[in-house]
Amino acid sequence: MSLHKEILIDSELVKELKQCWNPLSIRSGTLVQRFDGVWHYSVALSDTSAISWGPSEALQLYHQGSLVIHELGPEFKDGIQVPYLPKAEIFKDLTSSIPAFHRKWKYGVQGWNCEHWARLVVSGQPISYQVKEQGFGVLDAFGVLHFRGEAIEQLNKYKFNS
Repeated sequence: MSLHKEILIDSELVKELKQCWNPLSIRSGTLVQRFDGVWHYSVALSDTSAISWGPSEALQLYHQGSLVIHELGPEFKDGIQVPYLPKAEIFKDLTSSIPAFHRKWKYGVQGWNCEHWARLVVSGQPISYQVKEQGFGVLDAFGVLHFRGEAIEQLNKYKFNS
């Protein structure tokens, strides 16, 4: 099992996710975040690995999105006030999110970002509070940037067909 930033095809990513998932870990299924000027969100798979959503090419604000498994270092802190789904449902959402979003949806800082994805997977709510609170909310009069409801239907297509 390798923790890397290579873009894998769906079946390889599902296999790696299953290898990294440790349901006995207290952190598995937890929303985790790190800060480096902006917040980056991931979902912990174990005490040592996580998965996150981002652009396929670094430093792109709007680009083809991909899911990547990576190391869970000490810079990642657990999210607070998250209404978590049961751990088994989080795992099902994680595996279903690969065929639903990986290399199929566009990543966008204001559109469909890492926080939207991570919160959808762990709580069922595709919300980005960072978008709402960072001034994008003024541009988001109808709430379509900070709450991406269409992502629920997209995830459910794969969740219920798996």
